[in-house]
Amino acid sequence: MQIYVEHNVIFGSCTFDPCSTGNHMPFPYMLDRCPACEYVSNDRSDLIDLNHDIWYSTNLNITTRYISPYGCGTRIPIWMDGSIPVIGDGVVDRKACAATFTNTCAVAYSLKVKRCDMSTVIYCLQNLPSSIQQRYCFDFDPQTNSSTAKPTPFKSPYPPNSVSPRGQNIIVATVDGTQTWIIVVIVSLTVVVIVLIVLILEDEEEPQRTQTKLLVTGHNNVTRDQSSLVSFDSWMLAGIA
Repeated sequence: MQIYVEHNVIFGSCTFDPCSTGNHMPFPYMLDRCPACEYVSNDRSDLIDLNHDIWYSTNLNITTRYISPYGCGTRIPIWMDGSIPVIGDGVVDRKACAATFTNTCAVAYSLKVKRCDMSTVIYCLQNLPSSIQQRYCFDFDPQTNSSTAKPTPFKSPYPPNSVSPRGQNIIVATVDGTQTWIIVVIVSLTVVVIVLIVLILEDEEEPQRTQTKLLVTGHNNVTRDQSSLVSFDSWMLAGIA
């Protein structure tokens, strides 16, 4: 087997310890590999983007259930038939399946998997897909950028504005959900405080309005009483005359 080196990573054998620095590289183009990621075009193909017999690392779990065609950003998704290893299992052999509408495992591929820690899983693809229409699937929610298989936030294998192993530029947008929630809470509390202040001010002004109303009413009553007395007096004077 021929062994060569590219990007300081050893190609051509999956016998090296994948968890050691320099023995693996990031799994490329992860942002559109989720089961819910619809197929758009053939711009991405694992037949072109990946190499066989090399360890690829990611913090996402490969999909371990059948995915129907046109998911995972491709026409023919590839899922893994078997469980994700746990720490201590070492390197395990697994079978990957290319799925069609009528066959959940139309084409089988061999791969090796190892979990290095709680957030890192390493994959070695011993066979490349046989068609440009095929890609490997990984579990994550594109809406929240979080894994659907475990509560580990999704993190792109590349830093922002980096260059992939094949030389393509990658722009990764990040959103800090924690800051968003803090802003929402602050705005909500501010609105509540303003409402309370308005209610307190209205309560303080109510007695003054009531007192003023009583004074006006009393004055009107006195005026009416005086008018009545004047009228009564006039009537009395008229009778006497």
